[in-house]
Amino acid sequence: MADQRALPDGREKIVKMPATIDFGNARAVAEELLAAFDARVAVVIADLTGTSLCTAAGVHELALACERATARKVELRLAISSGEALRVFALTGYDRWLPIYPSVQAALAGRASAEDSHESALLVSMADAATALAAAIAVSAAGSDGSPSPLRRCNPRR
Repeated sequence: MADQRALPDGREKIVKMPATIDFGNARAVAEELLAAFDARVAVVIADLTGTSLCTAAGVHELALACERATARKVELRLAISSGEALRVFALTGYDRWLPIYPSVQAALAGRASAEDSHESALLVSMADAATALAAAIAVSAAGSDGSPSPLRRCNPRR
């Protein structure tokens, strides 16, 4: 069972998530979150700051929990510090639309989510990847014998 903690005003609840969320427990984790949605609660924070592994099954169940929260007029916020768990959200693309915050404190404050804290780190890594890709394309575009590479022939912009 996840640890649920209501804040003094009773309008917000923090639900501590397990260290690992995978196929084996993802559904149970989502059910724990659903149990936190009641008429008095406006915001539920899923505290994944101690979660070291969250597989695609876990991400999917958390996304479904966000949809169910919205249907019940509850705001579900995910507090996920940087690390492997956040990486799976990014790889699956769920980080683009789920309300992800860098800490429980940020989620409580309601500050802008991933855009403020994780986007800058993501942009830096994307810029590094783009630079490496451009260098690789430039090298392969010339071809070792001077002939155009297959990349150049398949490029729709040419």
